[in-house]
Amino acid sequence: LLEGGGLANNPLSVHFVHRTLAYVLTAAICAFAFVARRALGREAPLAAGFVLAQATLGVLVTVTSHWPGYLLPLGVAHQVVAYV
Repeated sequence: LLEGGGLANNPLSVHFVHRTLAYVLTAAICAFAFVARRALGREAPLAAGFVLAQATLGVLVTVTSHWPGYLLPLGVAHQVVAYV
């Protein structure tokens, strides 16, 4: 795994780390939103909604990556939601 330049030079490793981090953050933010919904009001479900939208876009980018015409718009949407 560390041969040939480390984790950063292996696309499969980068994808695995990215996906694992996404799972952890999605679960953590949704759990936080569930616990904090009374204290935060509308902001808690909004944060969970953005995280779920980001996760959904990430899955769609991966699933449709071999279909012409879908990768660019979904990839840009995934980046835009990440920026927000």
